[in-house]
Amino acid sequence: MGKIKIGITQGDINGISTEVIIKALNDERVLEHFTPIIYGSSKVVAYYKNMVDADNFQFSSITQASSSNDARVSVLNCWEEEAEITMGSATEAGGKFAHIALDRAVRDYKQNAIDAIVTAPINKHAMKQSGFGFPGHTEFLSEQFASSNSLMMMVSSAMRVALVTNHVPVTELKDVLTKELVEKKLQALHHTLVQDFGIDNPTIAVLGINPHAGDDGSIGTEDDEITRPVVIEAKKKGMTVMGPYPADGFFGSNDFKKVDAILAM
Repeated sequence: MGKIKIGITQGDINGISTEVIIKALNDERVLEHFTPIIYGSSKVVAYYKNMVDADNFQFSSITQASSSNDARVSVLNCWEEEAEITMGSATEAGGKFAHIALDRAVRDYKQNAIDAIVTAPINKHAMKQSGFGFPGHTEFLSEQFASSNSLMMMVSSAMRVALVTNHVPVTELKDVLTKELVEKKLQALHHTLVQDFGIDNPTIAVLGINPHAGDDGSIGTEDDEITRPVVIEAKKKGMTVMGPYPADGFFGSNDFKKVDAILAM
């Protein structure tokens, strides 16, 4: 079995995306573990390569994922037209090209041409200008793969934090943040900790909705009505779940070091 192929979408050509990709792939040890394929434009990559210190970064231009070389970074050209780069600006063109690269990577993944997708940063305002009908990558990928139970996570060596809501304005939270949704996300988190992180009996902390997790109803009743019942039900099902915890105190006291993951609202 050969190395896995990871498609990396170029993101917004006017932002930090291409620079970050080049600097990450400048470490030649990357090629020992996987075959990187940048979905975007070789001209844009070349433009940014001339601006950063990346002596070890070399790439080949390809038009199909099957043409990638295991010993070299490949840039899969997703469009032919000239892309005007306006660094630091949110432009319709920047959003359009980011969408094109993302579409192509998803299509290749569906056809088993690549094994995984990494998405570089986009500018949500630019995406909206170009007609992209989603708040972010998460919602777009959920729609593409017909998944109603995506889970956004922030992961580091110190902690794993999963989110119940994604890109939801605070004015809409009351209608979106339900007991059913919290329960659904908690189950998804437990599943991914077991399946993807290899933790047999994960310990999960659930954070509260309100300051002080409602303080026994004196600062809102949502935690008594939503998060606390979810925690109780999860324990009955055999899951090791605790909370709801006040978010500020939980992180401030380093309690996050005692659990495998955190479910934040």
